Parts: sequence; C-alpha cells; structure tokens
Amino acid sequence: MGASAGPNLARIGRGGDSNLVLEMDAHDAKSYPGEPTTNVINTLMTGWTNDNGCTVTATGETFQGMPVYSVLFPDGSLPRTHTNFTYTSGSDFTMHVWYRYVSGETGTYLPQPYITAADWSATFATGTFPVTKEWTRMTPLTGTSGGTVTAMFNLYRSNSGSATDVTMEFAMPQMEEKSYATPFVREGNGGTGTYRARPASTNLMIHGNVGTGTSFEDSSPSKHTITTSGNTTHSAAQSKFGGGSVYFDGTGDYLTIADHADWTFGTGDFTIDLWIYPTTIGSGGNKNYVGTNPNQYLTFASNNSGGLLFYIGDGSWISVPAATSDVVVNDAWQHVAVTRVSGTVYLFHNGVLITSRSQTDSIDPPNIEIGAYGGGAS
Repeated sequence: MGASAGPNLARIGRGGDSNLVLEMDAHDAKSYPGEPTTNVINTLMTGWTNDNGCTVTATGETFQGMPVYSVLFPDGSLPRTHTNFTYTSGSDFTMHVWYRYVSGETGTYLPQPYITAADWSATFATGTFPVTKEWTRMTPLTGTSGGTVTAMFNLYRSNSGSATDVTMEFAMPQMEEKSYATPFVREGNGGTGTYRARPASTNLMIHGNVGTGTSFEDSSPSKHTITTSGNTTHSAAQSKFGGGSVYFDGTGDYLTIADHADWTFGTGDFTIDLWIYPTTIGSGGNKNYVGTNPNQYLTFASNNSGGLLFYIGDGSWISVPAATSDVVVNDAWQHVAVTRVSGTVYLFHNGVLITSRSQTDSIDPPNIEIGAYGGGAS
C-alpha cells in the first residue's frame, strides 16, 4: 500500500514552525520513564557538605518533580557545597545540573561547578553558570578521572572581595560514569512517581546544540550519519536545554538516518522519546515526529487536536494506540514518548501515561526519518 493510503501525517510544522530534540533507545523500554543507573551523586543536596559559610536550604518547591535547593555563596573565603563519589579508575564521566540565578553578583565571581580529586589535588573538569533567572540545564561537564576512584563534585565560588553574596537555585545534580549525559525523567503525574532504571545504551540522540547550520550529529555511541532535507537547521530561537533546537520551517524539512541494525526492533522492547515545541496544532493536519520510509511503516505523531498517535504497518497500517485529544499544546516545550514493554505499547506526555495497547508485531524499518515518513511524503 502506498504512503498516501496511510493516515494523513504531515511533516513537523506543516504550515508553521516547530522545534525538537530527540532520543531513541532501541531494544530497551526502560529509557522512559527512568533515571540513569549510573548516577553516582546524591540528588538530595541536604546531604552535601558545606564549607566557608555556604548554606544549602530546601525551598519546598520542585522542578520537574525534583526538590529545589537554594544555595547561598557569601563573598570571600571560597564558599562551596560538595559531595564525594566513587567510580572506576580511568573511566569517563559526565555531570549536569539544572540551575537558575536568584540574586547578587553578576560579573566575574559567579559560582562554578568543579569536578576534582577528593583532596583537591587535581581538577578534572570545570564549567560556568551564565546569569539567567530561567531554569536552565547546564551544558554537561565531561572528562576522565585518571587514576582516581574517589572524586568530588563542587559548587564553588572563588574569593572575590566584591562584598556581594550570590544566591542560586539548583535541582537534579547528576553524575554518570560514561562520556555523554542522559536527561533525568521521572514517572507519574507531575513527576511525583518513583524512579525506574535507565540503561546507558542509547542508539540515536540528536541535540539542537550539537553541530551548526544544517549539519547535525548523532551524540549516541552509535554515531549515525544524519542527512538533512529542505531547510532543516539549528536554531537558538527556542531551546529546552540551553543552546538550541532542531528547526523545521514547514516546507520539505526533515532528517534521515539510514538503515541499521539499531532499528531492528523485532518484537522486542524499544523507546522513542523527544522534546517538542509545536506551533500549529489545530491546523494543517497531523504532525509527524518520527517515521520511516515505505515497505514497513512506523510513525510517532500527534493529530490535529493534540492527541498522540503511534502507527506501524507492513503493506497496510495498524493503528496501535491513539491518545485522547488536547494533550499536545502549542507554544510550549513538552516531552512525548512511545515505549513497548513485553508486547504492550505505552504513550507518555510529560511523564504521564496517556494510553496503552497490546502490540506484538515485528518492527524492522528501513530507515528513520525525523519530521516526516515515507521518504518525506506527507
């Protein structure tokens, strides 16, 4: 059956603009919901050690379901809060944390994240916190531990003598024993549920701030080649993680990743999840997020009223689950995911399970398309 005989799935941004970041974890349904199994620091910062007048206070608020901590860095005397962690000697590591600036110093002497030896004898990585009052995910710090098996993560401020204190808020500090970061997600309505393990294996990860112009890179260990069609490009106009997104202008824009064993899902478990910022829900038909070329169809999309859809087919279409209306909205970042666990497909929106349905058919798509399906056909 030709592509036109399937449901009316348009490219992202049909008749308007859209942005996204994407992750795919083939062969494992635990990528969403979940937390990396390799997080080795205490997310509850009240258990950290404070030095030189630094204070950490739980605000009672949450960000994405996780506790928020206010940290006061007084002027002078190297104030810091820190926690030790252990990992394999010589291994790679990646650290990130969500933060926002509250008040005080805005110049040279802002707090910085440091990853050091436990005795400060070596510094493995350091970063910066640009001044912003919006919640921002710090660009992940990456490095190698050398021969150290016990290290320390610090939020640290150098001795400034400016007589100006600094207050910042932090949430979800995370340290992983691998060379790339995995965003936190948490199950349940509003992110208040329990954690589930997220494996380190991710088969495709496209970041809006990796690459330039119309050139895109796969940040997963697989390092797939990504081909650009139309005017698909990086954009800083919208950003979920502080740096950019993938921008589709609504006219022939999509990305293609060639056939690979990573897409041979078979009848096993898998996960596809991404952050989206649509602007044309309610007009122009369905919006396709992830699809494949003809011969065996796969598409993850939202319909014209904002319901999530997941379809597969091999010569004919099989509608797996279709979510309720008015889930996906315009002009806001939101997380969407489809996952299959033991023959059941689940659809999530912002961590909330929307619908599920039995689906045991084998899936072996010939490629992956982001923003289209069927060779770019709408």
